[in-house]
Amino acid sequence: MRTPIRSVAVGVVPSLLLGLHAYATPFLVAQRGRENPPETQPFANLRLTLSTRAAEYRIGEPIAVYAELANPRDLPALAHRAFGWRPRGATEVGHGYPAHLVLTLYRDGTPDQYRPYGMAHVDRASPARALIAGHGNLRTKELIVGFDDHASSVTSPGSVELLAEFHDTAEYNDVIRSNRVRIAIARPRGRDADAYESLRQQDLLPKLGYLYFLRPVKDDQIRVLTEFLEKYADTVYAPYASFGLGQMYFYRERYAEAIETLKRLAEKHPKSSVAEDALYIVAESYRRQKNLPKAEKWFREVIKRYPDTPAADDADAELQKIAREPTMLFRGDRRLDVATTLDLPPATLIEDAFQSVSRSTGVPLHAAPEIRQTLVWPRQWRKLTLREFMAKFDRSDDRRWFPEPDGGYRLVSIKAPEPPKPKRK
Repeated sequence: MRTPIRSVAVGVVPSLLLGLHAYATPFLVAQRGRENPPETQPFANLRLTLSTRAAEYRIGEPIAVYAELANPRDLPALAHRAFGWRPRGATEVGHGYPAHLVLTLYRDGTPDQYRPYGMAHVDRASPARALIAGHGNLRTKELIVGFDDHASSVTSPGSVELLAEFHDTAEYNDVIRSNRVRIAIARPRGRDADAYESLRQQDLLPKLGYLYFLRPVKDDQIRVLTEFLEKYADTVYAPYASFGLGQMYFYRERYAEAIETLKRLAEKHPKSSVAEDALYIVAESYRRQKNLPKAEKWFREVIKRYPDTPAADDADAELQKIAREPTMLFRGDRRLDVATTLDLPPATLIEDAFQSVSRSTGVPLHAAPEIRQTLVWPRQWRKLTLREFMAKFDRSDDRRWFPEPDGGYRLVSIKAPEPPKPKRK
């Protein structure tokens, strides 16, 4: 079950570019090499929708902010390849404009520009140009943690409005702005008030959001958060404290403890705004342990339980990467476990090498006509399983294996074209 994201669209304002999911979702295509690029529409035609998970938050409770960049038309549009929230020290693209989404909070009409850390699993790519396909979209998420002057608007009761904007990397005066979202900040009461005071006194509020930029993690921080959870497990802050603790274990490479902590969070607080991120880090912990089958299982759990979230987008992209690992490539085809022993000339065409492998294994391998590369045959490749052999040719973003009707596989080039270079004003 997924808690619906509350979307507040005040009119549909032409949207803005945020900076996260360069994690190659099907809608974002990095562009390289092509003489006649496809026709594109202006950056300003993209639309950004801002939303929050809830309408009201307690002081100190991380505010889950979601943003979606959508291309509502048929033609692709040029935008940044880096799609996510602006981290500290983010790349500046010129005239002081950041190459990431910037969030502004308004309290009584007064702006308070906030510099979000962004998702813990964000791909912080450089602001290269890319195409967003027609009717495609990209999503990202932020947790606003009000612990310093950068988020003073959320540290006292009242009403706050949120607005996001982005400057195009090519035309610095081209800005896309989102709709405004209004939320209420309430004073914590009862046990929540006691928990908040404990968090404030022990300087734990920064540990309730994404910890990517709050490392290194110290043992005493783990101890204090653990003690907090033992005392205040029934409060509104508990899932976020668990999330912070799980990240601390993760960044200390204590993966078994991270997995246990974050699984328990997702089971106990499935509707929390950090549950999807917790499961994502569970999957990533298994991958760091070289347990790819379990990593695959838990990335799929993210998609199954939280299908309409940025974490699901990232999980889908990570599943595509895992599927291309040597031990996981077409894992269901047991024929690929057969060992190959080949003595080929020092230099041979890929197609010729594939024919030799096909004869020796009985599994047809083909190369698309555009792949006419001469293969320098390394000596250490003489003895490999067929799956390992195939994975040697599928380790970049330019090539993929696809099943063929004859039961074999074809290696295809998927190199994308270079976008047109926009003219600067």
